[in-house]
Amino acid sequence: MTDTPTVVIRFKDVEHDETLREDLERRARELASEFPETTRFEINLEPDGAGFRIHGHVNGKNTQVATHGQGPDLRSAGDQLFHRLRQQLRRLHDKHIFQHRKEAQKSGPKH
Repeated sequence: MTDTPTVVIRFKDVEHDETLREDLERRARELASEFPETTRFEINLEPDGAGFRIHGHVNGKNTQVATHGQGPDLRSAGDQLFHRLRQQLRRLHDKHIFQHRKEAQKSGPKH
């Protein structure tokens, strides 16, 4: 496993600038530093009526999370996406940690 995750960003019929791409990559890497089990982020942006829709998929060791965000502009859609990804990754991360603790408690103390 590498220290830095792979970040793939696709813009489907969306005008964008390099600053937006760099911001999305930076935010993905920040999540990866918070959740080191993540290894790959895929982010797809597309127009959605009057606004934009952004899909995100995160993969890693025992980790598969997918969600989306919507907004009137790409930045607000991205904010929503990363907020939801952080929530889902936190929930999954805590589930893995507390599952091991519950199993240890059920098996009782070791002598």
